[in-house]
Amino acid sequence: MRIFLVLVLCLIISSCSTKKKQPEMSFSVISMENISFKSKLIFSEFVEHIEVIPLETTSESLIGEIKRIIHRNGRYYMLVTNGYSNARVLVFDDLGKFLLKIDKVGQGRGEYLDMADFALTSNAEIKIAAYKKIVTYDSIGNYVRENPINNYAREIHLMSNDKYIMSHFDLQAHHNKALCLIDAKDDVLTEFFKLPSNEMGKLESFLRLNTFVSSGKNLYFNYPLCDTIFSIKGRDVLPAYYVDFGTKKIDYSLVEAKDDALGILNKISSKEYLEILGFQICSDFLCLEIGNNENDAFLAFCFKDNRMVGGHYVVDDMFFKNNYISLKYKYMPRNMDGDYLLWPLPAFFLLNGYKQYKAHLSSDEWKLFCEKNRKLVEICESLSEEDNPVLLRIKVKK
Repeated sequence: MRIFLVLVLCLIISSCSTKKKQPEMSFSVISMENISFKSKLIFSEFVEHIEVIPLETTSESLIGEIKRIIHRNGRYYMLVTNGYSNARVLVFDDLGKFLLKIDKVGQGRGEYLDMADFALTSNAEIKIAAYKKIVTYDSIGNYVRENPINNYAREIHLMSNDKYIMSHFDLQAHHNKALCLIDAKDDVLTEFFKLPSNEMGKLESFLRLNTFVSSGKNLYFNYPLCDTIFSIKGRDVLPAYYVDFGTKKIDYSLVEAKDDALGILNKISSKEYLEILGFQICSDFLCLEIGNNENDAFLAFCFKDNRMVGGHYVVDDMFFKNNYISLKYKYMPRNMDGDYLLWPLPAFFLLNGYKQYKAHLSSDEWKLFCEKNRKLVEICESLSEEDNPVLLRIKVKK
Protein backbone atom coordinates (compact mmCIF):
# COMPACT_ATOMS: atom_id res chain seq x y z
CA MET A 1 0.00 0.00 0.00
CA ARG A 2 2.83 2.37 0.91
CA ILE A 3 4.56 1.68 -2.43
CA PHE A 4 1.30 2.42 -4.28
CA LEU A 5 0.94 5.81 -2.54
CA VAL A 6 4.53 6.72 -3.39
CA LEU A 7 3.93 5.89 -7.05
CA VAL A 8 0.75 8.00 -7.14
CA LEU A 9 2.60 10.92 -5.54
CA CYS A 10 5.40 10.63 -8.09
CA LEU A 11 2.88 10.70 -10.93
CA ILE A 12 1.22 13.84 -9.51
CA ILE A 13 4.57 15.61 -9.13
CA SER A 14 5.59 14.57 -12.64
CA SER A 15 2.34 15.85 -14.20
CA CYS A 16 2.65 19.18 -12.37
CA SER A 17 6.24 19.68 -13.50
CA THR A 18 5.39 19.08 -17.17
CA LYS A 19 2.28 21.26 -17.18
CA LYS A 20 2.60 24.29 -19.48
CA LYS A 21 3.40 27.43 -17.55
CA GLN A 22 0.56 29.95 -17.78
CA PRO A 23 1.36 33.58 -18.73
CA GLU A 24 1.54 35.98 -15.83
CA MET A 25 -1.57 38.12 -15.45
CA SER A 26 -0.20 41.43 -14.19
CA PHE A 27 -1.94 44.72 -14.90
CA SER A 28 -2.28 48.22 -13.50
CA VAL A 29 -5.44 49.50 -11.84
CA ILE A 30 -6.42 53.13 -12.49
CA SER A 31 -9.02 54.40 -10.05
CA MET A 32 -11.77 56.78 -11.16
CA GLU A 33 -13.18 57.11 -7.66
CA ASN A 34 -12.59 60.85 -7.44
CA ILE A 35 -13.43 61.82 -11.02
CA SER A 36 -15.53 64.98 -11.29
CA PHE A 37 -17.27 66.37 -14.34
CA LYS A 38 -17.04 69.86 -12.88
CA SER A 39 -13.24 69.90 -12.95
CA LYS A 40 -11.05 71.76 -15.43
CA LEU A 41 -7.84 70.77 -17.16
CA ILE A 42 -5.24 73.50 -17.61
CA PHE A 43 -3.27 73.38 -20.88
CA SER A 44 0.08 73.97 -19.16
CA GLU A 45 -0.49 70.92 -16.92
CA PHE A 46 0.14 68.51 -19.77
CA VAL A 47 1.12 70.61 -22.83
CA GLU A 48 4.67 71.55 -23.73
CA HIS A 49 4.00 73.05 -27.16
CA ILE A 50 1.09 73.43 -29.60
CA GLU A 51 1.25 73.72 -33.37
CA VAL A 52 -1.96 74.87 -35.10
CA ILE A 53 -2.55 73.42 -38.58
CA PRO A 54 -5.57 74.77 -40.54
CA LEU A 55 -6.97 72.04 -42.81
CA GLU A 56 -7.67 73.49 -46.26
CA THR A 57 -11.35 73.87 -47.08
CA THR A 58 -12.38 72.97 -50.65
CA SER A 59 -15.45 71.37 -52.21
CA GLU A 60 -13.53 68.07 -52.24
CA SER A 61 -12.19 68.24 -48.68
CA LEU A 62 -15.22 69.18 -46.56
CA ILE A 63 -15.03 67.59 -43.12
CA GLY A 64 -17.92 66.60 -40.88
CA GLU A 65 -16.21 64.62 -38.12
CA ILE A 66 -12.70 63.16 -37.99
CA LYS A 67 -12.63 59.61 -36.63
CA ARG A 68 -8.96 58.71 -37.13
CA ILE A 69 -5.68 60.43 -38.00
CA ILE A 70 -2.47 58.74 -39.16
CA HIS A 71 0.64 60.87 -39.75
CA ARG A 72 3.15 59.37 -42.17
CA ASN A 73 5.91 60.85 -44.37
CA GLY A 74 4.70 64.44 -44.10
CA ARG A 75 1.04 63.59 -44.67
CA TYR A 76 -2.04 63.42 -42.46
CA TYR A 77 -4.42 60.64 -43.48
CA MET A 78 -7.88 61.12 -41.95
CA LEU A 79 -10.99 58.98 -41.72
CA VAL A 80 -13.81 61.50 -42.10
CA THR A 81 -17.58 61.03 -41.79
CA ASN A 82 -20.81 62.98 -41.73
CA GLY A 83 -22.17 61.68 -38.44
CA TYR A 84 -22.12 57.90 -38.96
CA SER A 85 -22.35 57.95 -42.76
CA ASN A 86 -20.39 58.78 -45.91
CA ALA A 87 -16.99 57.70 -44.58
CA ARG A 88 -14.01 58.66 -46.72
CA VAL A 89 -10.25 59.17 -46.46
CA LEU A 90 -8.86 62.69 -46.87
CA VAL A 91 -5.12 63.38 -47.14
CA PHE A 92 -3.43 66.67 -46.20
CA ASP A 93 0.22 67.68 -46.11
CA ASP A 94 2.06 68.93 -43.01
CA LEU A 95 0.81 72.49 -43.60
CA GLY A 96 -2.82 71.41 -43.99
CA LYS A 97 -3.00 71.65 -47.80
CA PHE A 98 -5.52 69.17 -49.24
CA LEU A 99 -3.91 66.54 -51.48
CA LEU A 100 -6.43 63.80 -52.31
CA LYS A 101 -9.41 61.80 -51.16
CA ILE A 102 -10.68 58.23 -51.45
CA ASP A 103 -14.45 58.09 -51.71
CA LYS A 104 -15.47 55.11 -53.87
CA VAL A 105 -18.94 54.10 -52.72
CA GLY A 106 -20.55 51.63 -55.11
CA GLN A 107 -20.80 47.95 -56.00
CA GLY A 108 -18.28 47.73 -58.84
CA ARG A 109 -14.63 46.82 -59.05
CA GLY A 110 -12.58 49.03 -56.73
CA GLU A 111 -15.70 50.24 -54.92
CA TYR A 112 -17.33 49.38 -51.59
CA LEU A 113 -20.73 49.70 -49.93
CA ASP A 114 -19.33 51.35 -46.83
CA MET A 115 -15.97 52.19 -45.28
CA ALA A 116 -15.38 51.00 -41.73
CA ASP A 117 -11.73 51.99 -41.37
CA PHE A 118 -8.42 52.27 -43.22
CA ALA A 119 -4.77 51.38 -42.68
CA LEU A 120 -1.48 52.28 -44.37
CA THR A 121 1.04 49.68 -45.51
CA SER A 122 4.81 50.19 -45.33
CA ASN A 123 4.84 51.48 -48.93
CA ALA A 124 1.92 53.87 -48.23
CA GLU A 125 -0.77 51.82 -49.93
CA ILE A 126 -4.16 52.60 -48.43
CA LYS A 127 -6.26 49.63 -47.35
CA ILE A 128 -9.99 50.18 -46.92
CA ALA A 129 -11.85 47.79 -44.62
CA ALA A 130 -15.42 47.60 -45.88
CA TYR A 131 -18.45 45.33 -45.91
CA LYS A 132 -17.18 41.82 -46.85
CA LYS A 133 -14.07 43.08 -48.65
CA ILE A 134 -10.67 44.74 -48.30
CA VAL A 135 -9.90 47.24 -51.08
CA THR A 136 -6.35 48.49 -51.69
CA TYR A 137 -5.34 51.78 -53.35
CA ASP A 138 -1.89 53.17 -54.03
CA SER A 139 -0.46 56.27 -52.34
CA ILE A 140 -2.24 58.63 -54.73
CA GLY A 141 -5.62 56.87 -54.64
CA ASN A 142 -5.45 54.59 -57.69
CA TYR A 143 -7.18 51.21 -57.37
CA VAL A 144 -4.78 48.27 -56.89
CA ARG A 145 -6.84 45.22 -55.89
CA GLU A 146 -9.61 43.91 -53.66
CA ASN A 147 -10.15 40.73 -51.69
CA PRO A 148 -13.45 39.31 -50.37
CA ILE A 149 -13.76 38.37 -46.68
CA ASN A 150 -16.59 37.06 -44.51
CA ASN A 151 -15.80 39.49 -41.72
CA TYR A 152 -17.55 42.75 -41.02
CA ALA A 153 -14.70 45.07 -40.07
CA ARG A 154 -14.88 47.56 -37.25
CA GLU A 155 -11.27 48.75 -37.14
CA ILE A 156 -7.94 47.70 -38.65
CA HIS A 157 -4.38 48.38 -37.61
CA LEU A 158 -1.11 47.72 -39.45
CA MET A 159 1.39 45.37 -37.79
CA SER A 160 4.82 44.12 -38.87
CA ASN A 161 5.50 42.65 -42.33
CA ASP A 162 2.37 44.38 -43.66
CA LYS A 163 0.14 42.02 -41.70
CA TYR A 164 -2.65 43.77 -39.92
CA ILE A 165 -5.09 43.10 -37.14
CA MET A 166 -8.82 43.72 -37.37
CA SER A 167 -11.61 43.95 -34.83
CA HIS A 168 -14.74 42.49 -36.39
CA PHE A 169 -17.70 40.24 -36.14
CA ASP A 170 -17.87 37.23 -38.46
CA LEU A 171 -20.85 37.09 -40.79
CA GLN A 172 -20.91 33.28 -40.95
CA ALA A 173 -19.15 31.74 -37.96
CA HIS A 174 -20.53 31.82 -34.44
CA HIS A 175 -17.35 31.36 -32.45
CA ASN A 176 -17.48 34.83 -30.81
CA LYS A 177 -13.87 35.71 -31.64
CA ALA A 178 -13.42 39.45 -31.78
CA LEU A 179 -10.05 39.77 -33.53
CA CYS A 180 -8.50 38.40 -36.69
CA LEU A 181 -5.03 38.54 -38.23
CA ILE A 182 -4.80 39.30 -41.96
CA ASP A 183 -1.73 38.86 -44.17
CA ALA A 184 -0.28 41.24 -46.75
CA LYS A 185 -2.44 39.63 -49.48
CA ASP A 186 -5.59 40.42 -47.44
CA ASP A 187 -6.32 36.80 -46.54
CA VAL A 188 -7.55 36.03 -43.03
CA LEU A 189 -4.89 33.92 -41.25
CA THR A 190 -6.54 33.31 -37.91
CA GLU A 191 -9.29 34.54 -35.59
CA PHE A 192 -8.79 34.84 -31.84
CA PHE A 193 -9.80 36.52 -28.54
CA LYS A 194 -13.07 34.82 -27.69
CA LEU A 195 -15.74 36.94 -26.00
CA PRO A 196 -18.87 35.82 -24.16
CA SER A 197 -21.77 35.63 -26.62
CA ASN A 198 -23.61 38.56 -25.02
CA GLU A 199 -20.55 40.81 -25.45
CA MET A 200 -20.32 40.35 -29.22
CA GLY A 201 -23.21 42.81 -29.45
CA LYS A 202 -20.80 45.49 -28.29
CA LEU A 203 -18.77 45.07 -31.48
CA GLU A 204 -21.81 44.82 -33.73
CA SER A 205 -23.70 47.78 -32.29
CA PHE A 206 -21.24 50.41 -31.08
CA LEU A 207 -18.44 52.42 -32.71
CA ARG A 208 -15.41 53.85 -30.94
CA LEU A 209 -12.85 56.60 -31.33
CA ASN A 210 -10.11 53.99 -31.33
CA THR A 211 -9.74 50.29 -30.66
CA PHE A 212 -6.03 49.75 -31.35
CA VAL A 213 -3.20 51.94 -30.08
CA SER A 214 0.54 51.45 -30.71
CA SER A 215 3.19 52.72 -28.33
CA GLY A 216 6.73 51.83 -29.29
CA LYS A 217 6.71 48.09 -29.97
CA ASN A 218 3.58 47.50 -27.90
CA LEU A 219 0.03 47.15 -29.24
CA TYR A 220 -3.02 47.82 -27.07
CA PHE A 221 -6.69 47.03 -27.58
CA ASN A 222 -10.02 48.02 -26.06
CA TYR A 223 -13.60 47.55 -27.25
CA PRO A 224 -16.91 49.35 -26.50
CA LEU A 225 -18.36 49.18 -22.97
CA CYS A 226 -15.21 47.42 -21.70
CA ASP A 227 -13.23 48.90 -18.78
CA THR A 228 -10.01 46.97 -19.51
CA ILE A 229 -7.24 47.96 -21.93
CA PHE A 230 -5.48 44.83 -23.21
CA SER A 231 -1.97 44.23 -24.49
CA ILE A 232 -1.70 42.11 -27.66
CA LYS A 233 1.34 39.87 -28.01
CA GLY A 234 0.95 37.45 -30.90
CA ARG A 235 -2.41 35.83 -30.27
CA ASP A 236 -2.26 36.44 -26.52
CA VAL A 237 -4.58 39.25 -25.40
CA LEU A 238 -3.79 40.08 -21.77
CA PRO A 239 -5.08 42.82 -19.43
CA ALA A 240 -2.68 45.77 -19.21
CA TYR A 241 -4.77 48.49 -17.53
CA TYR A 242 -8.03 48.14 -15.63
CA VAL A 243 -9.99 51.39 -15.28
CA ASP A 244 -11.88 51.07 -12.00
CA PHE A 245 -15.13 53.05 -12.19
CA GLY A 246 -16.24 51.79 -8.77
CA THR A 247 -19.99 52.20 -8.25
CA LYS A 248 -20.28 53.51 -11.83
CA LYS A 249 -18.97 50.32 -13.40
CA ILE A 250 -21.30 49.06 -16.17
CA ASP A 251 -23.62 46.28 -14.98
CA TYR A 252 -23.75 43.98 -18.00
CA SER A 253 -25.28 40.98 -16.22
CA LEU A 254 -28.79 41.45 -17.68
CA VAL A 255 -27.67 41.79 -21.31
CA GLU A 256 -28.38 38.81 -23.58
CA ALA A 257 -26.81 37.77 -26.86
CA LYS A 258 -30.02 38.60 -28.76
CA ASP A 259 -30.10 42.26 -27.57
CA ASP A 260 -29.49 44.97 -30.15
CA ALA A 261 -27.96 48.39 -29.42
CA LEU A 262 -31.19 49.83 -28.00
CA GLY A 263 -31.76 46.76 -25.85
CA ILE A 264 -28.21 46.92 -24.48
CA LEU A 265 -28.47 50.62 -23.67
CA ASN A 266 -31.83 50.19 -21.95
CA LYS A 267 -30.43 47.49 -19.67
CA ILE A 268 -27.14 49.12 -18.72
CA SER A 269 -28.78 52.53 -18.24
CA SER A 270 -30.80 51.28 -15.27
CA LYS A 271 -28.05 52.85 -13.15
CA GLU A 272 -25.52 55.63 -13.76
CA TYR A 273 -22.36 54.36 -15.44
CA LEU A 274 -19.11 55.52 -17.04
CA GLU A 275 -17.22 53.99 -19.96
CA ILE A 276 -13.95 54.36 -21.86
CA LEU A 277 -14.70 56.33 -25.04
CA GLY A 278 -11.15 56.29 -26.34
CA PHE A 279 -7.54 56.07 -25.21
CA GLN A 280 -3.99 56.92 -26.27
CA ILE A 281 -0.64 55.78 -24.87
CA CYS A 282 2.73 57.46 -25.21
CA SER A 283 6.01 56.96 -23.34
CA ASP A 284 4.93 58.76 -20.17
CA PHE A 285 1.15 59.03 -20.28
CA LEU A 286 -2.04 57.05 -20.69
CA CYS A 287 -4.62 59.48 -22.05
CA LEU A 288 -8.26 58.49 -21.49
CA GLU A 289 -11.53 59.83 -22.82
CA ILE A 290 -14.33 58.69 -20.52
CA GLY A 291 -17.99 59.56 -20.21
CA ASN A 292 -21.64 58.59 -20.24
CA ASN A 293 -24.75 59.89 -22.00
CA GLU A 294 -24.45 63.31 -20.36
CA ASN A 295 -20.82 64.09 -19.51
CA ASP A 296 -17.40 63.47 -21.01
CA ALA A 297 -13.89 64.08 -19.68
CA PHE A 298 -10.29 63.91 -20.86
CA LEU A 299 -7.67 62.51 -18.45
CA ALA A 300 -3.92 62.09 -18.56
CA PHE A 301 -2.44 59.47 -16.23
CA CYS A 302 1.33 59.70 -15.63
CA PHE A 303 3.08 56.33 -15.36
CA LYS A 304 6.06 57.73 -13.43
CA ASP A 305 4.25 59.05 -10.37
CA ASN A 306 0.71 57.60 -10.80
CA ARG A 307 -0.64 61.15 -10.91
CA MET A 308 -3.69 62.04 -12.96
CA VAL A 309 -4.80 65.37 -14.38
CA GLY A 310 -8.03 65.87 -16.27
CA GLY A 311 -11.31 67.65 -16.58
CA HIS A 312 -14.67 68.15 -18.22
CA TYR A 313 -13.32 71.20 -20.04
CA VAL A 314 -9.88 72.53 -21.00
CA VAL A 315 -8.75 76.03 -20.06
CA ASP A 316 -6.17 77.78 -22.25
CA ASP A 317 -3.51 79.48 -20.12
CA MET A 318 -0.88 79.55 -22.89
CA PHE A 319 -2.37 81.51 -25.82
CA PHE A 320 -5.92 82.88 -25.59
CA LYS A 321 -5.94 82.96 -21.80
CA ASN A 322 -9.13 81.88 -20.04
CA ASN A 323 -10.65 80.56 -23.26
CA TYR A 324 -12.11 77.11 -22.59
CA ILE A 325 -13.09 74.10 -24.67
CA SER A 326 -15.95 71.88 -23.56
CA LEU A 327 -14.87 68.25 -23.93
CA LYS A 328 -17.73 66.56 -25.70
CA TYR A 329 -17.15 63.15 -27.32
CA LYS A 330 -16.82 64.48 -30.87
CA TYR A 331 -14.35 67.18 -29.76
CA MET A 332 -11.92 64.77 -28.10
CA PRO A 333 -8.29 64.20 -29.21
CA ARG A 334 -8.10 61.46 -31.86
CA ASN A 335 -4.66 59.84 -32.10
CA MET A 336 -1.02 60.23 -31.14
CA ASP A 337 2.03 60.64 -33.34
CA GLY A 338 4.87 59.62 -31.03
CA ASP A 339 4.58 62.00 -28.08
CA TYR A 340 2.33 64.39 -30.04
CA LEU A 341 -1.40 64.38 -29.43
CA LEU A 342 -3.46 65.02 -32.60
CA TRP A 343 -6.57 67.01 -31.74
CA PRO A 344 -8.95 68.31 -34.46
CA LEU A 345 -10.95 71.29 -33.25
CA PRO A 346 -13.84 73.11 -34.97
CA ALA A 347 -12.73 76.49 -36.30
CA PHE A 348 -15.31 78.38 -34.21
CA PHE A 349 -13.61 77.29 -30.96
CA LEU A 350 -10.34 78.87 -32.06
CA LEU A 351 -12.01 81.98 -33.46
CA ASN A 352 -14.14 82.60 -30.35
CA GLY A 353 -11.07 82.45 -28.13
CA TYR A 354 -9.13 84.68 -30.51
CA LYS A 355 -11.81 87.39 -30.73
CA GLN A 356 -12.53 87.43 -27.00
CA TYR A 357 -8.87 87.61 -26.05
CA LYS A 358 -8.20 90.36 -28.60
CA ALA A 359 -11.11 92.43 -27.22
CA HIS A 360 -9.76 91.97 -23.67
CA LEU A 361 -6.26 93.36 -24.36
CA SER A 362 -5.10 96.92 -24.71
CA SER A 363 -3.62 98.01 -28.04
CA ASP A 364 -0.06 97.72 -26.67
CA GLU A 365 -0.75 94.28 -25.19
CA TRP A 366 -2.29 93.12 -28.45
CA LYS A 367 0.69 94.39 -30.44
CA LEU A 368 3.04 92.44 -28.18
CA PHE A 369 0.88 89.30 -28.51
CA CYS A 370 0.97 89.55 -32.31
CA GLU A 371 4.75 89.86 -32.29
CA LYS A 372 5.11 86.71 -30.17
CA ASN A 373 2.45 84.68 -32.00
CA ARG A 374 2.65 85.91 -35.58
CA LYS A 375 1.77 82.60 -37.25
CA LEU A 376 -1.19 81.93 -34.94
CA VAL A 377 -2.61 85.41 -35.59
CA GLU A 378 -2.26 84.94 -39.36
CA ILE A 379 -4.18 81.64 -39.16
CA CYS A 380 -6.99 83.14 -37.09
CA GLU A 381 -7.32 86.19 -39.34
CA SER A 382 -7.76 83.94 -42.39
CA LEU A 383 -10.29 81.54 -40.80
CA SER A 384 -14.08 81.58 -40.88
CA GLU A 385 -16.42 79.60 -38.64
CA GLU A 386 -17.59 77.50 -41.63
CA ASP A 387 -14.06 76.33 -42.48
CA ASN A 388 -12.71 72.86 -41.86
CA PRO A 389 -11.43 72.08 -38.36
CA VAL A 390 -7.94 73.10 -37.34
CA LEU A 391 -5.59 70.37 -36.21
CA LEU A 392 -3.81 70.93 -32.91
CA ARG A 393 -0.51 69.06 -32.83
CA ILE A 394 0.23 68.99 -29.10
CA LYS A 395 3.59 67.98 -27.65
CA VAL A 396 2.75 66.24 -24.38
CA LYS A 397 5.01 67.12 -21.46
CA LYS A 398 7.58 64.60 -20.32
